[in-house]
Parts: sequence; structure tokens; C-alpha cells
Amino acid sequence: MPSSPRIKKEDMLQAALELVSRDGYAALNIKAVARELGCSTAPISWQFGGMDGLGVKDHILDYQFIARR
Repeated sequence: MPSSPRIKKEDMLQAALELVSRDGYAALNIKAVARELGCSTAPISWQFGGMDGLGVKDHILDYQFIARR
């Protein structure tokens, strides 16, 4: 059985950023990000420990700031 592709942290943040850009921060949740990525919520939970637990919104804001430079 082939292994499933690994989803990088940067890909998760990019998906979350696109979601926020399109639908606003109110739409940001782990299921919505997983839907954007076409995966389960497990990789996001594993990487971030949940949306609020490790400040995913802060990571997105940092990512936005860096991307604009």
C-alpha cells in the first residue's frame, strides 16, 4: 500500500490563509482547513495541536506579513 503524501506545515498555513482571505476569520476552523487541503483533520491536529491550542491565527498573520515582503 503506498504511503499517503505528507502535508507540510506551510501548505496548511497557505490553505488557512486562502480560506481567511476568501471567507474571513470567522470561517477559520480545523474542518474548513482540512476541506481546503482535501485531507482529514488529523494532520492539522498533529502539526498544531488544534486550531486554538498553538495560535494558528498568529501563524497565519506572521505568514501573511512575510508573504507581503
